[in-house]
Amino acid sequence: MDGDKPRWAIAWRDVVRITALWNPGFVGETMLVTIEATGQSQFVGEEQDGWAEFARGLSGHLAGALPFEQWSLQLVAGGDEATVTVYERG
Repeated sequence: MDGDKPRWAIAWRDVVRITALWNPGFVGETMLVTIEATGQSQFVGEEQDGWAEFARGLSGHLAGALPFEQWSLQLVAGGDEATVTVYERG
């Protein structure tokens, strides 16, 4: 724990799948990714600190992951119900 904030970490080698989707909110929607890993899963949203670095850095850490410019445009073009597989371990 860091103060009142829980901390978590997932090793890149443990990531099985990352999926981007829309998270409906009271005012508008935000991008969200689900990270599925061996034994756990987490959500990371664009309103969180470090989002830009995380989202743009995925393809540099995971071979075969879509670059942010590609998956974010696919998500926007797909509308409210869209999901995009950013990475899936083969």
